[in-house]
Amino acid sequence: MNRASIMYQLPRSALDTLISHLRRYIMTNPTPSVLLNGRSTACSGLCYVELNEGTTPYRQDQDIYPLLETPEVEIQRRLTDAKNDFEPVASRDEIVIWSKTDNIRVSEVRCIRIEIAGQPYLIEPSSDQQELVLQFAGKQAPTGIDAHFSGSLRLDTEATQDKTLIDTQIPNLSIYGTPQFQFRVLAQLALLAGQPALRELLQSARKGDPQGERLILMQLYAGNNAVHGQGWDPRTGVEGATAITSILYDPYAHGEDAVTALFTVLYSALVDLSVGDPTGEVAFPD
Repeated sequence: MNRASIMYQLPRSALDTLISHLRRYIMTNPTPSVLLNGRSTACSGLCYVELNEGTTPYRQDQDIYPLLETPEVEIQRRLTDAKNDFEPVASRDEIVIWSKTDNIRVSEVRCIRIEIAGQPYLIEPSSDQQELVLQFAGKQAPTGIDAHFSGSLRLDTEATQDKTLIDTQIPNLSIYGTPQFQFRVLAQLALLAGQPALRELLQSARKGDPQGERLILMQLYAGNNAVHGQGWDPRTGVEGATAITSILYDPYAHGEDAVTALFTVLYSALVDLSVGDPTGEVAFPD
């Protein structure tokens, strides 16, 4: 006699009691969370990147550790070191989360919990210096999701083709593109200590007239990407903005050094801005 036949011979009351106990067990013993610790460097797929040594003394070493990749979520740890003539000058340590699901909770104890197909994942930074970057692809972030978060968290939403313009705390410098593109540019601006000439130009730009000409960095349309968003189509223009315009190509294109492109176009545009000749369009060549 198999187990199924034994169960069917149980009295109805006993079967109901058994089912009740099973439900209680499931509710009180949920699927344990998988911890994705920002301290780990044991993940596969390590990537090493540096700038073209022939064009600039500034170099960037970036180690990318894939922590999780599913159709709904991609999580990476990114360690970035900026160097000038081989001397380390700045660094960043980030956990970047691209999410197509809003089944996410941000706790007060500096953790992010994501549930994917019934399996919860807990993302925990390894130090106070490590930043969490949470980016919702094609979705609005749940209201107040970061209201009680006590650590360092950057929250981006709506990674779609729709236009988005953000400030950079520099009066005449703005970024125009998807949140992921903005994140990419902001990450490089944070490492400007590695490029003294460009840093001086940005400092001089801060002294300019906030109501004057603006430099807007724009993302070239990147096509459809399920995780990183579609990008931005420059043919739509920037309505109502007086600006020097810099257009960057797709920062996620394979084989392209978007970091070199960023510094090249920033430097060229800011030279014009600093000498009071904000004319025309500064575009990175195809």
